[in-house]
Amino acid sequence: MNVHVLDIHLKSIEAATTSRGLRRAMIHTLQDMGFEKWLYASENPYSPMAMPATLASGQTARWLIKYLMKGYQNIDPVVIHCRNENEPFLWDAKAGWEDADPEVQKFMLDVSKHGFGSGLALPLKQPGTPDGMLSLTSQHSLDVEYKRYQELLSGLMRIGATAHEVMHQILKNSKSSH
Repeated sequence: MNVHVLDIHLKSIEAATTSRGLRRAMIHTLQDMGFEKWLYASENPYSPMAMPATLASGQTARWLIKYLMKGYQNIDPVVIHCRNENEPFLWDAKAGWEDADPEVQKFMLDVSKHGFGSGLALPLKQPGTPDGMLSLTSQHSLDVEYKRYQELLSGLMRIGATAHEVMHQILKNSKSSH
């Protein structure tokens, strides 16, 4: 994606004033980059029940319900990486999990069965905001997607950081209006 087009997308993300508007801007931006399936999640200190702020596209309700009901967020290596690290995380659903805990291996098999082949996860950690992540997925293996992920990485990091700042402004404003 060229710099001019990226700047236009970033401005549309920055202009969002609601989570629905932010999700629309993210869908348009990430589809333009070839990503149909993605998830943004952030801790939400503004929620009385501490519910995370989440935006998603291309995820089936069946998968999201199963993910939450089985407590996958507690063993998901992508989520754990984004909580504990600052660097992007490239993963493949079928390869590289041989030495992982058996529960993680079962989880990754389930991930693969639900059409996820590989992904790129970006930890979102900025001063003054709670931690978050942007996870982009593909049905194809990491061998197929690696070069594309690398080529788009810097733009995706800017998109993630911008969306994260905007989401926290939306959450703050929402709390103060109640």
